[in-house]
Amino acid sequence: MRNVFRISGIGLGSLIGLSLVTGVVLYFIGDARLNKTYHAPSSDITLPTDTGSLEFGKHRAEILCEGCHGADLSGIDNWFDSPASEILTRLI
Repeated sequence: MRNVFRISGIGLGSLIGLSLVTGVVLYFIGDARLNKTYHAPSSDITLPTDTGSLEFGKHRAEILCEGCHGADLSGIDNWFDSPASEILTRLI
């Protein structure tokens, strides 16, 4: 009987130790991934500022964004009750 308790204790202690080691390893792996920084080269993007481009952007914002975000793009109060949300829920 004493031998069974000793073997069970060794097995349980081994499982607890293995769990602790696994937890510590996973903690350090996760911490390294969360704190990883990426260095992307900056690109030289030129934004068009001519009247045609600005009007096209305004048109796209009116067509694509104002339905959900409102005329000034600040959001719609009670959006879930608005007709735009009904259209989106039918699409989903």
